Amino acid sequence: METTIQDQAQQIQQLETAKPTVDQQRMTRELASERRRERQRARQMLADYSTTIDDLNTLNGSLLTPALQEQLRHNRNAMVANNNIQGIQFDDAAVERINNFRTFSRANPADTFVTNNSPQFPEPLSAFQKWAQRQDSMTGRMQRQQVFQQEQERQLLKAQTSFAENSKPKGKEGGFYIGGVKGLSD
Repeated sequence: METTIQDQAQQIQQLETAKPTVDQQRMTRELASERRRERQRARQMLADYSTTIDDLNTLNGSLLTPALQEQLRHNRNAMVANNNIQGIQFDDAAVERINNFRTFSRANPADTFVTNNSPQFPEPLSAFQKWAQRQDSMTGRMQRQQVFQQEQERQLLKAQTSFAENSKPKGKEGGFYIGGVKGLSD
């Protein structure tokens, strides 16, 4: 009991000596306030459509949460990609093809509809259609031929075995054969 009281007294004393000073508490509060301000500023910049890359570069990433850092990275990458994209330039032949298509589609709307709405990819095959294709392929034909040959060999072997068993002379079983019918001997 006395040891626990002494241990508790030591722990209390350690906590009192480890207690942060007023300056440390003030610095901690200032750092927390700075973090909150920077995170708020980052959220506002990320939500604003008119933010530039230079504005995003002014943010202190070490004060942001991992989610804000990731969003900042994505926004920077998107802005860089958008700046590198140049407008599509059509040559005279391409412009003429586009104008010809517009003219044709106005004159023949039904043809344009059918052409643009027909499936570009064939419909998926049913299980039976896939099986039929495999069977009709060269590999399928060769496999069927092998199975057929193996079945013929099995039938031949079975017939040979059956013939060999039937053609063997039977041993004496205490009877005799008369005209293929077994009789009993005394």
